[in-house]
Amino acid sequence: MADSHGDASSIRLAARFLFDLGCTVLVHLGDVCDSLAPGTADACREAVEGRRIIALKGNNDYYVLVNHEGRAQDIVSGATLLWLRNLPVTCAMDGADFAHSLPFARELGLVAMIGNMGDRHIRRYFEENPERVLFRGHSHTPRLAFFNNGGLRRQDLAPGDRVNLPSRLPCVVTCGALADGLCMVWDRDTGLVSLHRPGK
Repeated sequence: MADSHGDASSIRLAARFLFDLGCTVLVHLGDVCDSLAPGTADACREAVEGRRIIALKGNNDYYVLVNHEGRAQDIVSGATLLWLRNLPVTCAMDGADFAHSLPFARELGLVAMIGNMGDRHIRRYFEENPERVLFRGHSHTPRLAFFNNGGLRRQDLAPGDRVNLPSRLPCVVTCGALADGLCMVWDRDTGLVSLHRPGK
C-alpha cells in the first residue's frame, strides 16, 4: 500500500482486506500522512503501528515532520513526530526493494522520496539489480516497467489485473494509492502481483 495521504480509514480498510486475503507482511510505501492535513497524522500512525505495518518515509511524511517538530502544543503529537523521524526511506526483503519513489537513498538521501522515476532511473535500477523487483508509490498510477525485446516497456494496471513478475524481472512496480482506493498483493511464492480496490 502507498499514499494514504492522511486517511487513516483507508489504511485500516486495506489492512483488514489484505489480512483477510492471507497476507502476512504489509508494507506502506510512504506518504502515510499529508502535509496539508497534519491533524490526521496521529490517527495514521496509530493505524499503521496497530497493525504492525512496515512503513517507509514519503515526502509528505517528511514535510509533516519538519513543519511541526519543535513546536509547543502542536497538533501532531511528539510520539508521531518521533515515529516519522525514524521511518526508513527504503527497505529490502525477499528479493525485492521498497521505496516511496527512488531506491537510491544511499546516494540521494531524502531527495529519493521526491524524485520522479524516469527512464534513466529505471535503467539504472535494472542494471544494478537484474533479478529484483522494486515496489514504489509516489506517482499514484499503478504501473509496471520492464524490459521486453530489448526495450523499456510500461504496462498500466487496473483493479483485478494479475501479473507474473518472474517473467518480467527486473521490473519496477508502482502500486497505486490508498487515496484512490487501491492496494496491491505480491505473492512471494508464485511471483504474482494483483491490484485490488478494497471495499468494492
